[in-house]
Amino acid sequence: MLGLGFFFLAFAMNMAGVFEIGTSAVGVGAELQSKGGIGGSFFTGLLATIVATPCSAPFLAPALAFALSLPLSSALLFFTVIALGLALPFLLLSIFPSLVSRLPRPGAWMESFKQGMSFLLFGTVAYMIWIYDGLADSEQFLDALLGLVLAAAACWVYGRWFLPHKKPRTRLIAILMTLLLFIGGFMLAVNSPPAPLWVEWSPKLEKYHRDLKDPVYVDFTARWCATCQDNKSVYKIPAVKKLISDKNVVLMRADWTLPNEDIQKALESFGRAAVPLNLLYLPGNDKPIILQGENDELLSEQNVSAALNQIPSK
Repeated sequence: MLGLGFFFLAFAMNMAGVFEIGTSAVGVGAELQSKGGIGGSFFTGLLATIVATPCSAPFLAPALAFALSLPLSSALLFFTVIALGLALPFLLLSIFPSLVSRLPRPGAWMESFKQGMSFLLFGTVAYMIWIYDGLADSEQFLDALLGLVLAAAACWVYGRWFLPHKKPRTRLIAILMTLLLFIGGFMLAVNSPPAPLWVEWSPKLEKYHRDLKDPVYVDFTARWCATCQDNKSVYKIPAVKKLISDKNVVLMRADWTLPNEDIQKALESFGRAAVPLNLLYLPGNDKPIILQGENDELLSEQNVSAALNQIPSK
């Protein structure tokens, strides 16, 4: 799903005019295409298929995978139907030559049309990411969005500096930066490790687990809090995740993205007017360990591990 999101984003940026691809393919096929007879017609169709591949491949790929699983005769029929579909505009114009005069004349409108169509692909990217949001946790979803931003920056660098009139050194730096940004963004998205399992905080649920003498860790957070999002990376550190698992810590997340009276009262009880706030209740202790000072809101592997190590072993 993420791979398709990155793929569609690159072609949406291309259609929007951020960068251009495909011109070299036209140049390579121009000589073959200009030949007359069957050979010229064949290479004209071949060139049209190659140029159409970036737009048609994402939709044809599932169909082709299905065709390859069919018996030989059915597969050949399937591929023939696909070929007829790609050739249909040429077939219609060949059968009805008068339609050529009815085709819109080339002009500036074609560029505007192409750029307008890019928003359909941007919408597809949004749909792909919406699906991914249902498969990933909030931290992974944020990493995916940041990865897409880096991929968009890669497309912009390519379109801005990888141009024929630029110096070779500039073009080399541009292509290296493009690859670095795009691959880096993709790796950030796909390699984002899952966070430990959190449950939604409530005063009753907190009291329930504390009465059971469970160690309880409460993260008061909000999506609009940038510091809170930075703090969440600490929970993905392998050493911290292992401590959480070994100590059987109950993780609770008090999300204050939307107004919540219980969360506000809990924050005020600790003299806080806003998030972030991270608390660790040791078994049998009513007073929690506060992991952040009033002037230091960032978590680290050291202070979180130090707090977790205070949990007595069972």
